[in-house]
Amino acid sequence: MAYKLSIPTSTGTPTGTYYRLNVTNITQANPGVVTTSTNHGLTNKTKITFSDITSMTELNGGTYYVGSASSNTFQLYSDVDLTTSLDTLSYTAWVANTPGYLFPGDNADFVVDRGLTRSSKQRTMTAKFGDGYEQRLLDGINVKKEEFNASFKNRNKIEIDNLATFFDHKVPKSFDFTIDTETVKVVCDDYNINFVQTNIASLTCKLKRVYE
Repeated sequence: MAYKLSIPTSTGTPTGTYYRLNVTNITQANPGVVTTSTNHGLTNKTKITFSDITSMTELNGGTYYVGSASSNTFQLYSDVDLTTSLDTLSYTAWVANTPGYLFPGDNADFVVDRGLTRSSKQRTMTAKFGDGYEQRLLDGINVKKEEFNASFKNRNKIEIDNLATFFDHKVPKSFDFTIDTETVKVVCDDYNINFVQTNIASLTCKLKRVYE
């Protein structure tokens, strides 16, 4: 089952700077070394995904892990234990000043923690008569009101920051929320962040289903 928020990646020129980091270089080496335009804030063993890379295209869509993280560089690994380095020696050489982005997490999707709750209420109209009789009708077309209480606990702080920025950027627009095999439109008007440790944070939010 998949319970996740789908964060769309950009195509071509990015329209915003939320939830992604700009990549300025990736070396042909073993392991390959990534350089970002700003301090990435990533820690070792953070899972990442690349998108919209036009030079070293072999990396697009793949999931990798951060190793030997410094301020704006890190090495690429294929496993979370950092035992298998990613050999990019045979990959297409990085071309200077070409676009490329990386996302903390799985393919730019934010997977919701276990314990997701879903509340539902049908909107009806009721006409009451004598002796306890009443008549009930559905009030409108999309009569089902739904809300989801979701949490993203103990994540890398940059992932939580990116998720919060995504919520801020989307207001008042809707976005996709996948519940198993069903995808619905939701909005997020408020969220709460708990700063657990220096680089670890948690976010809880209420997602309201909308019909468009």
